[in-house]
Amino acid sequence: QVLALVACCLVSLSTQQEAPKFHVDIYLESLCGYSRYFLGKTFKNFVDAIEASGQVQVVNDLDINFVFYTSVQQTLNEDGTITHTCVRGEDECNGNRVLACAQELNAAQNTPFDFWQFATCFGRYITDKGFKNADGSLNLKASVNYCASASVVKNKNRVKSAEIRNCAFGQKGEEVFLKNADQRNHLPFTKKVQPPYFVNEHVYNKDEEIKQNISFLRWYCEQIQSAEGICASQYIAKYGDLLTEEKAKELAAQKEAQKQQSA
Repeated sequence: QVLALVACCLVSLSTQQEAPKFHVDIYLESLCGYSRYFLGKTFKNFVDAIEASGQVQVVNDLDINFVFYTSVQQTLNEDGTITHTCVRGEDECNGNRVLACAQELNAAQNTPFDFWQFATCFGRYITDKGFKNADGSLNLKASVNYCASASVVKNKNRVKSAEIRNCAFGQKGEEVFLKNADQRNHLPFTKKVQPPYFVNEHVYNKDEEIKQNISFLRWYCEQIQSAEGICASQYIAKYGDLLTEEKAKELAAQKEAQKQQSA
């Protein structure tokens, strides 16, 4: 059992040999910067590698469970209802419900890859200025509509945006949110104090994470000891590393040099 936590982003990795599927638990918050980075970059690289390799069947060997409830505070009201207070306000709680409902609905259809496509999109665009209301609040309807569209989720039988919204902002959303809370509550940290980010008991900060190119795809391939399919060298080379600042500058310089050569 390996635990990896980036502030509001925890990855619980179970690699038991007897398990029929490769199981991973990932704990996130919709508006946490680390969580959005994980979804929009680290995990997106993994999803992109699956798409690029045409190895979508690998999804059948995976059991990736997201829990969208880490540092939420629960208050039991006198009428028996529960109030959820998210660190970054109600928008974050609603974003968590959207993601939790999308996962639940796709699980019912046995289409986890559809959810991964939706979630990586949502992680990238939930705070984009194109998906905000005039007062600056998040327009979750717009971001759900876009991330559930055919341009993002390729399956023509995909879960529709209206289904996700109806779940997230209805009674079903509360039920799904509470299920996520139950999974969070067994973890060895409180909702008030979040521990540091660690992998195999080694503590990292954000700079060290980028410097060491911690990659979900590379980690997965190392765990299953494979160099085939999505773990083949061409996919590891393209999707197996995070883009460091130095690498970004190198790529920008290469692009500029090519532009000048073609001028």
